[in-house]
Amino acid sequence: MIGYQWAVYHQHSGHGSDGIVANGITDNSDRAKLLVEMILAEVDHAAWGLLLRVVMENEFRVDPVADWPPAGEVQVCRRTADGEMQWGPLHPPPVS
Repeated sequence: MIGYQWAVYHQHSGHGSDGIVANGITDNSDRAKLLVEMILAEVDHAAWGLLLRVVMENEFRVDPVADWPPAGEVQVCRRTADGEMQWGPLHPPPVS
């Protein structure tokens, strides 16, 4: 089954728990994305978030045809200068 692991990090690394503001796992990619964006928008010292599609145990019901984020690709969310949220891969695929 597919799950979505997410985390939001502090702007500076001097905070406890490896700089994590919040984290979690869910069976819904839209919910994970919304949680990351909401925390980034509301917590002043939150700087960026990560989202990773992972394999989960049978305790969650998930959409087996989910296509975002691609399997094995870590997505990063950052707040832009105008306050919007911008998502993109942590490591962009190589250009051919």
